[in-house]
Amino acid sequence: MSRFFRLFRCHLKRFFLHSSGVFAFSILFFVILAFIASVFVKNMSFSGNRNRLKVGVVGDISIPYFEAGLNTLKYLDSSNKIVEIMPLTLQDAKSLMRKGKLSAYIVIPEGFIEAVEVGDNDKKIVYVTSIGAQGIESLFKEHIADIVSNLLINAQAGIFAMENLAVNHRQYDRLNDYVYEMNLDYIKWTLDRKNFVRIEEVPVSNGVGIYGYYVCAVICAFLIFFSINSLWFFTGNNNDRFRFHFAKGFSAVQQISAEYFSYFILVAACVGSIFILSSIFVFFSHFELAEWRYIGAVRGMSELLISSIVVCFMYCALHIFLFEVVSQTVSAILLQFLAGFSLSFIGGCFYPLDFFPEFVQKIGSALPVGKSLVFMDSALAGKIDFSSLIFCFAYTFLFRLLAVILRKINIKKELAI
Repeated sequence: MSRFFRLFRCHLKRFFLHSSGVFAFSILFFVILAFIASVFVKNMSFSGNRNRLKVGVVGDISIPYFEAGLNTLKYLDSSNKIVEIMPLTLQDAKSLMRKGKLSAYIVIPEGFIEAVEVGDNDKKIVYVTSIGAQGIESLFKEHIADIVSNLLINAQAGIFAMENLAVNHRQYDRLNDYVYEMNLDYIKWTLDRKNFVRIEEVPVSNGVGIYGYYVCAVICAFLIFFSINSLWFFTGNNNDRFRFHFAKGFSAVQQISAEYFSYFILVAACVGSIFILSSIFVFFSHFELAEWRYIGAVRGMSELLISSIVVCFMYCALHIFLFEVVSQTVSAILLQFLAGFSLSFIGGCFYPLDFFPEFVQKIGSALPVGKSLVFMDSALAGKIDFSSLIFCFAYTFLFRLLAVILRKINIKKELAI
């Protein structure tokens, strides 16, 4: 055991002897990742200012009833949270539609309002949208059809029935008042359609919001690409050290274990320093995730740090395994980058897994990055996902085992020469 600790101290000293550049690069790299993630999240349609559907309305806006109805939809109706109504000419609507700047447009035919006033329903409203439009646009189309076929027609029929009733009872003097009051009731019912639109923030993963999710995603991306920052520890002339250590009687298991634990301490130290600087930023900028609302930023940062250190075990084992696969510096850079990019993309660091097809979701959720994200998200939400934690430790064991096997193969090749 004392022989192993001598080897461990040797690697630890080697890693930390020139670690100032590693720490500086780590901080810079994390800041860049955090900046990219913040810009990315703010410009996504499900965060910040939501992108509303743009729907044009073509018709004679000078008609009082038409103008009043249009203003009701634009400013008072619940649908204005997801739909932006734009008065347009027919030529402008067609032009914007071709350019993709308009989701749909509605053509109110000439004389439609007058026809409604006299009880004539022979004129039809035309709804124009692109071929194959699905999702919320089709829902909006159905909603418009429902308004026209039910609310407008039934309101019109109700008013005429009321007028006939008033005439039959010889209440001519109050007829205008009845029509006015009934129109106000219909307008009230129109504005009270609260069930049509309800904006609700849906947690992205394990009960965390989008900002919390991308905080965990940035940490995972930082950890998976950290190997590029430590290439010179494992490639080039440093890759020949295993021959020297084997000649001194150290087995492949002892060599990999000593490198692994010393490398883990280096990565954990970098993560800790980043969290110290992040805590200062959180304190002075008053940044706070929604998940920290009840536990506070201090406890939230502490739990996030602990979960990050836990997943460090797996990522360090992955890095050492990949360094055993390729020993040349350029090849190692390409392998580490391609493996890191592929795992982080499919695992959900760039986009949440819900954005991908179902078969990609199953693959991504089973990958090391997917499991580490689930574990960190659950920790951020104040719970522990033991299933993902077990998978992370299983991956750690697997990568270390594969690294030992490859080291034994490399030793045998050297002995055979």
